[in-house]
Amino acid sequence: MNRCLSTLAGRSRKLDGGVMFGNTPRQQWADWIKPDQDNLVDLASRGLLVQQGGRNILVLVLVLAGASALLAPLRRTCSCQKHPSGLLESLAQYGLAEGDISAVVLTHLHAQLTPELCAAVADGDIPCLLFPAARYISVCAPLVPCLSQPFP
Repeated sequence: MNRCLSTLAGRSRKLDGGVMFGNTPRQQWADWIKPDQDNLVDLASRGLLVQQGGRNILVLVLVLAGASALLAPLRRTCSCQKHPSGLLESLAQYGLAEGDISAVVLTHLHAQLTPELCAAVADGDIPCLLFPAARYISVCAPLVPCLSQPFP
């Protein structure tokens, strides 16, 4: 049986360099990844697409991708607001849509919501989970209870 592995680009985000590198002195990491004037570094998020036996399995590390990687994009208030490219656009490059994913494997569950997402939830705009046909698998214990419930 053939297996194909592909990397998928997700949304990049900025993170405080001190948080990212912990106790490592700034002088040691600043040459490798340049922080901006606010000490923020660009952090790419990637997923792994595993295609085998007619199945498409998505492997994600949510600490890097963020919780928004699993949520449908929020509605824009104005058509002039461009939707940032992310995981769905990367899947489209392989001819896949969100309904084509049969499983999502979460390797590390540390999902924090962005301020924009928190504000939307507070306003009653609850985002839907992406990949409605997928089975969600967490290698973390305990499994977050909400991932086993049906989604809107």
